[in-house]
Amino acid sequence: MPFVEVEKNGVGRTGSDLIYITENRVVIGKKLIQQFFKDITKLSVFIDGENKKIGLKPNADGPFKIMHHGHTFFCCSQITKNIKGHFTPTWDAKQGMLIFDYEKKP
Repeated sequence: MPFVEVEKNGVGRTGSDLIYITENRVVIGKKLIQQFFKDITKLSVFIDGENKKIGLKPNADGPFKIMHHGHTFFCCSQITKNIKGHFTPTWDAKQGMLIFDYEKKP
């Protein structure tokens, strides 16, 4: 496997279109920010427990603040306490949000 250069912000170039869930934050990849959340400072989070999916919807009045500190993330304990890893989201135009299956990892 070839080496992939890691950018200063900690997100590898090939992973910048992924969502990363760590112990205390949900990190949104750089490409996703540029494409779907460029001028957005807040979002809403939706969880579908039956289908094991999470939706992130840009929302100027949303309860979750998007923070930019070296990388872009938000905090949501309902997600981070049970789910860890990196995930590939898809844009659902009908619902206007990024959706990813939290049981499928790339």
